[in-house]
Amino acid sequence: RNCDWSSDVCSSDLADHLAVPGGIVQKIGVEVSELTPALRNQLGYSHGEEGVVITKIKPGSPAARAGLRPGFLILKVNDKQVETPVEFGEALSDPDSQDRALILVKYGFTTRFYSIKLS
Repeated sequence: RNCDWSSDVCSSDLADHLAVPGGIVQKIGVEVSELTPALRNQLGYSHGEEGVVITKIKPGSPAARAGLRPGFLILKVNDKQVETPVEFGEALSDPDSQDRALILVKYGFTTRFYSIKLS
């Protein structure tokens, strides 16, 4: 399936189709899952790309306000590579994070940093 990553319709539609387990990370308002082979194929990520996939965004959360969307692949948090929901949560809980997290995200052909305020 081809998605225009700037489209809210595609993002919410995608969230409905990603019925995968994951944990909600309260600090920023996202639910993430490991990048399984099935998700990799569904979302069009290349073999060898690693990270956690955003499956849900809480409306009004810091992640939503920053522009993160379901289907985005989180590669790093505060310069720490994350490949599991547990690693993602640990990276956000790092005491050095202070009040912001710097998150490296890939979507489509774009890779960029997001600075997320921790609540």
